[in-house]
Amino acid sequence: MLARLERDHLIEGWYEQIRVGDQAVTERRYRITPAGTRAWEQTRAFHEAVAAAGSRRWSNA
Repeated sequence: MLARLERDHLIEGWYEQIRVGDQAVTERRYRITPAGTRAWEQTRAFHEAVAAAGSRRWSNA
C-alpha cells in the first residue's frame, strides 16, 4: 500500500539506520507530500459528508 502511495507521489520515503541494542537496523520512514495532504483532506471531507447523510432522519414514520 505504501509503495502505491509513493508511486503516486502522495508520500515520500527513505531509509534510516537506527541502533536497536547491539544491532544496526534499517527502517523505512515516510512523509506526506502536499499532494498527499490534499488527497487526505478530500477523502476526509467525503467520509464526513457520507456520515452526516447517514445520520440524517428521512421521516418521522
